Amino acid sequence: MTQPENTASTRVYRLTAHQAFEKFFTPSRKSPPQPEQKLEEQADIFIIPAKPVDITAFSWGQGPTVLLVHGWGGRATQMGYFVKPLVDLGYRVLAFDAPAHGKTSGTQTNGFEFAQAIKTVVEKEDPIDSIIAHSLGSTSTTVALSEGVIVGKVVCLAAVCYLSTTLTTFSRLGKFSQELEEELRGLIEGKLGKDIWQRFSADTRVNNLKIPALLFHDNAVALANAIATIEKYLMKRVLQLISHGLIVN
Repeated sequence: MTQPENTASTRVYRLTAHQAFEKFFTPSRKSPPQPEQKLEEQADIFIIPAKPVDITAFSWGQGPTVLLVHGWGGRATQMGYFVKPLVDLGYRVLAFDAPAHGKTSGTQTNGFEFAQAIKTVVEKEDPIDSIIAHSLGSTSTTVALSEGVIVGKVVCLAAVCYLSTTLTTFSRLGKFSQELEEELRGLIEGKLGKDIWQRFSADTRVNNLKIPALLFHDNAVALANAIATIEKYLMKRVLQLISHGLIVN
């Protein structure tokens, strides 16, 4: 149960560390708006067998394949603004709902399961000309690429460079105490290992990448994070946009 905190005017309920832990790995699901629903209707929708769950995938057009990877709490069609321009240029556009997102089953997931989904999709749909990824999807893409996934180019939109920054932001938005944040950190390390903060770090993962890459960052993501990542890429180009969510629009 949540723990009540009495004040003079109200009673505030605060999460326990275990409740915060469950929430940290549980993405929200939102119904796609009407434009995305129309995009779904135009797509070839199919299932890619995978672990821990089968992946729902969407495809538009014909030609060299560009893979779209959404972020935490997103869905394939959230990247839909890229579909028509790329199809018009002669590309096939492929997207998928990550585990516990969109039409893919599950209630909890993490960045490594995102990365495994990317690996599975690339293996099934090889060759992939390019990947365009957003937010945590960008970080998971760097994990997949560092572990042998082969594509021609990559574009990262508002990449999450450090998981530790995500934890700090999550704790701030939840108004967690320092003690609760440290408890949550310990639970995450118990699940994914004490080295999780290094293993799921974009700037670590891009050390040996030799493909052209383009990074867009937004004002909600610290410029230092963007620079830490892009300085490791072969192509050093950073473009600044305004909003973390609207960057995919």
